[in-house]
Amino acid sequence: MEIKGATCAYAISPEYLNELRRDYPKATALIVMLRAWRPYRTVGDGKTATICAYYPAENALYHAAGEFCRGLADDGRYAERLVGDVIPVRRILTDAKIAAIGENGLCATRSLGSYFAVQLVATDAFLPEGSETDPAECLHCGNCRKACPCGALPMDDPKKCLRWWLDGQEMPDWAMKGMRRLFGCELCQLACPRNASFPAIEMPKTLYGALNYGRLLAMDREERLELAALVGKNLLTRGRVQAQSLVLADRERLCVEIVAESLMHEEKEAPKSAAKYVLSKHGRS
Repeated sequence: MEIKGATCAYAISPEYLNELRRDYPKATALIVMLRAWRPYRTVGDGKTATICAYYPAENALYHAAGEFCRGLADDGRYAERLVGDVIPVRRILTDAKIAAIGENGLCATRSLGSYFAVQLVATDAFLPEGSETDPAECLHCGNCRKACPCGALPMDDPKKCLRWWLDGQEMPDWAMKGMRRLFGCELCQLACPRNASFPAIEMPKTLYGALNYGRLLAMDREERLELAALVGKNLLTRGRVQAQSLVLADRERLCVEIVAESLMHEEKEAPKSAAKYVLSKHGRS
């Protein structure tokens, strides 16, 4: 099926929700929306952060799912976007044979690799379609294990993964040392043969202004709203942007000690740990 804002979409049985099915009694179908993205090559101008390309795609798909639900509601139909940590998205994708999980813990399809965002909608406007499947099975080649800078794979402990530490908590030094882009890592995906036919692309120039280090470290309300429109409001909470921008800007040899000193007094754990890390590199505490 075709849905505006999604690269592809599937109508599957709501029974794939298993025990959560009871929470959506009106649903006759579960709509799985996928939106493709491609990793960005590292920006090399020394003043612009590279962002994990998943987040602009995920934010765009989130709003597309909302628009899809509003359109169905306007027609008098039931439609509800499924959100929250309790929704077993990966299990639903694999049970429906839309995608397959690899050793890096990520789902992949033949047509999109692991480069896609997901949104789920429960609705009474459709019935499940025929079993359209597109899983890309893991080859167990070991490439993702070799590429992981943290030794986190196979994924038996999420706290070994760099990405786990980028959600606003106090960050250990090894995580900040391994950080190369905002909000993510992507190294295991870049090494995965399931993604071999989807090479990295240049980051769109439209992102450059919002991802300037100086701007990221001193955002006013208008600039925060601009960035939120690109990546979603959630990523701008808990000091994520300040903390990660500080570490990345320091790596680019930008003068950020004054900013780091000011962040030492932050209540949020992420910017405080980033400030401590940066100042320690310059022999200060």
